[in-house]
Amino acid sequence: MKLAYAVSAVVALALAAPASAATVTLIGTVQNGDTYTNIAPNATSGTVDLNIVGSVGGAYADVYQGTSLAGVGKYNSVRTGGSMTYNLMGMAGDFFTFIWGTVDSYNTLTINNVGGGTETVVGDTIRTLGGYEEGKKNAIVKITATNAFNSVTLTSSGNSFEHAFNPPELAPVPVPAAGLLLLAAVGGLGVAARRRKTV
Repeated sequence: MKLAYAVSAVVALALAAPASAATVTLIGTVQNGDTYTNIAPNATSGTVDLNIVGSVGGAYADVYQGTSLAGVGKYNSVRTGGSMTYNLMGMAGDFFTFIWGTVDSYNTLTINNVGGGTETVVGDTIRTLGGYEEGKKNAIVKITATNAFNSVTLTSSGNSFEHAFNPPELAPVPVPAAGLLLLAAVGGLGVAARRRKTV
């Protein structure tokens, strides 16, 4: 991804559980040459727009505006009172990046933790991070979770929440049981070979 600059501004956000917080990092804004693969939500409610391109006044604004992908790059939008949920399935400390098209107080991202509870990020929070350019509507944001999570929900209480997800950048999936059995078998062969040498 080509960025005109990278900003390492980070903020910890308060949660329902006071001892934990998600970390939000503003990476920059969408630039020419950036490519984000939009993914489909697993659940929606209210008015939503899927795989849209371009802008429609009073409805949604292109997250790629001002770049070579304007009017071409696909993104999703949650309208007033609507929501979209994406099953990202991450372990504690995992992160995901996406384009947050509108950084307003009426747009909210909620991380749904596996064991219950949530971590919430409100659009206006992005404005408080160093390097945010007022008037830009296409911030690239990295969210690092504190707890294991199974989904994220985007909601809007006014206008719309335009966004495009990168394919989830999550920690490697643990080795399946079959893989562990294979490792144990190989280890056993090594022990047997060693015993043969000493006899």
